[in-house]
Amino acid sequence: MMKKQKKQKLQTFLIMPHIVKLTLLFLVTVLVYSCSSGTNEVATECEINGPVLVCPGEIATYTFDSDISNPIVTWNPMDGIALLTQNGTTATFKFPNNFAGGSIGAIGDGNEVCSETIDVELDPNCGPPPPPLCECPVPVIDDVLCVSGGHPHWRFEVTGVSASDQITWSINHGTIHNGVNNEYAIIEPNAGSTAGFTVQCKVVRNCVDGSTRERIAYYTNYYGNDCGTGTTGYIGSCPLP
Repeated sequence: MMKKQKKQKLQTFLIMPHIVKLTLLFLVTVLVYSCSSGTNEVATECEINGPVLVCPGEIATYTFDSDISNPIVTWNPMDGIALLTQNGTTATFKFPNNFAGGSIGAIGDGNEVCSETIDVELDPNCGPPPPPLCECPVPVIDDVLCVSGGHPHWRFEVTGVSASDQITWSINHGTIHNGVNNEYAIIEPNAGSTAGFTVQCKVVRNCVDGSTRERIAYYTNYYGNDCGTGTTGYIGSCPLP
């Protein structure tokens, strides 16, 4: 009887290390699985980095940062903010001259999807807003009356001008009967000119910053032709600020 008990104790003693090893292996397996499962449940993070205080008319650059691999970013500026350029996860925006606050949103799409919005406020240290953009005039000459012979008078009108623009008409072969600051002109072409005639309309626009924008439109035709047969275009180019 004593021998049998000793044998059982010996067997138990020999088995114990295996039980401990199996228990440790089980605990390690559970721990690894738990950590792995927890990692898969972590939400994708993203943010938009860039200035949060800007001035009206300012141009600023923002970056979409995330743990997404090579995301395709779609930007969504609001409140009059304009997207100028985009290169990968970086974009440049222009804030309107009347900017008082707004936001820029972005969505990154790749192996995961993440969206974020950054609120941008008016910088209290901004100076006065920049003047509005002074655009070049775009005058277009139209022939509305074309009378040759007897009492040869042609009437031209110009569109694409503002009320404050300075308008000057001229002709190379003929007479201008009213040529200053009128949106129309009564012109008498020379009947004997075989080279035709060219009418010019110079429009000068005064900008609020003291600069000017100027463009010259022209109309070319021949004495005796009908309306609608002339050629129009521009001479030179209009300088931009």
